[in-house]
Amino acid sequence: MDVDKLRSSIVEWLESRREHIRGLALSIGVPETIPTEVRMIRSNRGGGATGEAVIRFSSPLRNSQLAHTLGTAAKPLLNDESRRLGQLLLELAGARSHLLRMNLAASSPQSAVSGGAQLEGTEYDDIQITSDDPGRLLLTLLEAYLSALPSLGSGDVALAGELVEEFLRFIRSPTVTVTTAVPIGGLSLPKDELAEGGVRLRRLDAEELGIFSAEVWRFQAQDHRFPPWIQRPRYFLEAYALEIKEEVARADPLIPSSWPRKVILAFQLDGFNLWGDWPAVSWPGPTWLRGSFAAGPVTIRPSPLPGQGLPQERAITPELLRDVVALARKIPDAAAQTYLQPTTPSEVALRRFALGVSRPVSSDALIDFAVTLESILLPGLRDELRYRFALHGAIFLAGSAAERLETYKALQHCSDTRSRLVHGTGGKKSSVPSEGELQEIARIARQLAARVVRRGLEEGWPTLDDLKQSALGGVESIPRSKQ
Repeated sequence: MDVDKLRSSIVEWLESRREHIRGLALSIGVPETIPTEVRMIRSNRGGGATGEAVIRFSSPLRNSQLAHTLGTAAKPLLNDESRRLGQLLLELAGARSHLLRMNLAASSPQSAVSGGAQLEGTEYDDIQITSDDPGRLLLTLLEAYLSALPSLGSGDVALAGELVEEFLRFIRSPTVTVTTAVPIGGLSLPKDELAEGGVRLRRLDAEELGIFSAEVWRFQAQDHRFPPWIQRPRYFLEAYALEIKEEVARADPLIPSSWPRKVILAFQLDGFNLWGDWPAVSWPGPTWLRGSFAAGPVTIRPSPLPGQGLPQERAITPELLRDVVALARKIPDAAAQTYLQPTTPSEVALRRFALGVSRPVSSDALIDFAVTLESILLPGLRDELRYRFALHGAIFLAGSAAERLETYKALQHCSDTRSRLVHGTGGKKSSVPSEGELQEIARIARQLAARVVRRGLEEGWPTLDDLKQSALGGVESIPRSKQ
């Protein structure tokens, strides 16, 4: 098959359909271009947002009502040429043609999840591309092309060629690239973006911040979460986007993967306090296909409430990002997937650590971190737990005698506080930990839990015999076993 000729033919078809739809638009009074007000937020720090609204001109397909009007008037869009080209695309896909399930709704300028343009009655559900309707495959391209134009009055052959080339790569590849993205706070970048091993961190641009701020305002207003006379009390606070790409076999890419949660957990194990209010969203293939689906919950702390102030942000470097990606590759699936039952103490430890770092309440976080530590340091034990918990932790984490004593005391303090929270204090109010004390102990418990988990992932998990041998023989380096 002459792929270059196929590419040129599809570009010509896109342009012919643009001219056809443009003529229909003029005949029914739909403008070739429409002005759209775009909110640009330059900064979302300092207790408010600064920015401005700008006017941009775009295709009428960016407006759902106009797109519906055009879609109704334009039927049928498919012709003999589109069916011929669609059949060639299916032949190009070969044995993978039955796997070309995709969402035919084009992306909306106002949301990264919902669709805007609708042509030929395409909806937001999956459509199976079969030999009975091969021309439908081109409607996805047509919607993407027309929606990207500033006006139906003039085409852009270069843009059409880029879209077609991207689509042909998607059709021919035995794998598909699944991208997962989530807005986050809690870190800062030395430059606009960093990338390592399919993991990319970048700043949200002014238009993205404006879109998210508008969404926050809309949802808060609908839910009546504040009186109408208060003008926008909270703006979108996340400043960065975490984007994670992975290549998966072309079978059913719409299955949430554990890899994004492993990357987030690795950030947290490395000491980053990630936070944010928006769920992760994944989509397969080119970004304009927008066959998006929820990537499942991600365990990060909610954004701070008004008046709480922003938590301290930690700088991320290329070296740190490289370490995070390497650590993420060592995390087992059961520790990151919420629907898999953990079967080993190490998986339980990782799961509870992920829960702990997402808790906004210090006492809840402390209990989760204590369970994390106990899962690794008390394998199969039921007696003398407080003593052995602190002893095993000191042996596992510290080298010198002074370091072991300090770690021993810290672990006992965590264990005692956890016991006071879970079992009570016998009615003695003076024994109830204060909020400040809880925050400090939770911070220490998180550090200890992260050290234990990281060492287990990187060097192997200790067995009870390993810990006994080290305690009785004074062995400095514990022999590790894999669970």
